[in-house]
Amino acid sequence: MIKDQHNVISLSELLQQPNGECEFYSMIKDFSCQLNPDVENFLVHTAVINQRIGISRTSLVYSGKSLVGYYALALQVLDLDRITSKSLRKKITGFKRENKLGAAVYLIGQMGKNFHNNANQLISGKDLFLLAMQDILKARQAVGGRIVVIECKNDDKLRKFYEETLGFQLIDTADDESMLKYMTMISAYQ
Repeated sequence: MIKDQHNVISLSELLQQPNGECEFYSMIKDFSCQLNPDVENFLVHTAVINQRIGISRTSLVYSGKSLVGYYALALQVLDLDRITSKSLRKKITGFKRENKLGAAVYLIGQMGKNFHNNANQLISGKDLFLLAMQDILKARQAVGGRIVVIECKNDDKLRKFYEETLGFQLIDTADDESMLKYMTMISAYQ
């Protein structure tokens, strides 16, 4: 199992400890993701704020003493107005009804590997995703849910990763096609 190879540390648990916020910033001081500055920026500038106000939950992933990556999970209401396919709407909501405007989904808001000192080589993107899915599966046990959504830049490598490696399905694009929205069924990972 992946958790045997990697240690996952919850930002929530860290912040409950005395000096937890200082410890968090010390832990991430060398995090680097040149491939996507937004991933690095979120961890350094937004993760603690989002944690405190309840927008998302961030987890740090270690291999031995090396921070290899992180992921941030959130809940989101998926707007179904832009999804015209009846079969896709049914897959997302479980219902054929046209009047359903949105569906509650789990969002992997951020996910990234640490490229400092080649720590990125200690975990695959798929394994990082599977760790995030383990947390989503726990949440699903408590509150239900059907769908995981991820949004990413329209990039060939990212499209291939989400579509071919992880089996996600494209469900929407931004009006300027710079961003893509993908989904997968949680049941595919049980």
